[in-house]
Amino acid sequence: MRTQNFNLLFFGFFAAIGLLAGVLSIQGFYNTYLLKQRGVSTQGKVVELRFRSRKSSAQVVEFMGQNGVKHTYASNLYTNLVHFKVGEQIDLIYDPQKPKRVSIKKLNLLGHTMPLVFFLAFGGAGFGGIFYLYKQKKKKNWLYLQGKKVQARIIKTEKHKFNDSSVRLVCQWRDPMNKQEYLFYSPWLSLKTQGVRKTWQNGQVLEVYFDPNRPQHYVIELVD
Repeated sequence: MRTQNFNLLFFGFFAAIGLLAGVLSIQGFYNTYLLKQRGVSTQGKVVELRFRSRKSSAQVVEFMGQNGVKHTYASNLYTNLVHFKVGEQIDLIYDPQKPKRVSIKKLNLLGHTMPLVFFLAFGGAGFGGIFYLYKQKKKKNWLYLQGKKVQARIIKTEKHKFNDSSVRLVCQWRDPMNKQEYLFYSPWLSLKTQGVRKTWQNGQVLEVYFDPNRPQHYVIELVD
């Protein structure tokens, strides 16, 4: 149960980040759309580059408004993917009623793409993981209700090839009717958190629920 809760929190965290990134992406597209409808296109001049690191920078731009007043806009998008130079003339759109609301055309694609990439990456992993857990839970519930319950013995403990602190249990059950043997593998278990060596030993009997028509579908009863 603790493992399931951890997995749910883990994927939920990724889903939340992806959802937030998706909202920011939609908001960015919508704000740019409104600015294009209501705003004024003009040119500005890059007067300063503010560096967050050696390569990543944001731009400070000066431009003249419709009323002849000079405005200064400081971008908060630091990037090294789009390059600017001090003195460079750039195209932009600004809101005459709120001159601080500016969209630099050269940054539009990047500004909208970054949150979208985060949405696809984190949201895909998060919501995909949650869907996987839901399917696994649904399958387990079906096996508990409709599956065949057997007593399988632990015959060995396998170590993970790349992680010495993770193991899985291999359980065996022989059908007394047709003498067919079945092998069931537990999920990978952490020696650090679950005390496998102390809790489970070779020869110990564990309850297994499986689908006789699809023996690869099973669940081993492990007490966390």
